[in-house]
Amino acid sequence: MWNQYRKSRGKSQHIDSLTISRYTQVMKTPVIDVKKYGGKQVAIVKGKIVASGATAKEAIERAERKLPRITWHDILIVSVPKGITMVYRV
Repeated sequence: MWNQYRKSRGKSQHIDSLTISRYTQVMKTPVIDVKKYGGKQVAIVKGKIVASGATAKEAIERAERKLPRITWHDILIVSVPKGITMVYRV
């Protein structure tokens, strides 16, 4: 993931905490309602859910229709689980 970020900036650079914080500010993840989006792919742009679909392709197409000026670099695709699973360490 960080290699893609470095390549998208057009130059190879050392990853430091400032670079990581800039990247995470761009790709904010909102709280996702599992009851509404469970089992679906969700498209997130600038920290907001803009589209969802059964497949990632469907979610991207809906997001591009809704916001025609965005590029695929601006879209974060998240796969939402059908239910909440808790993992406990014993």
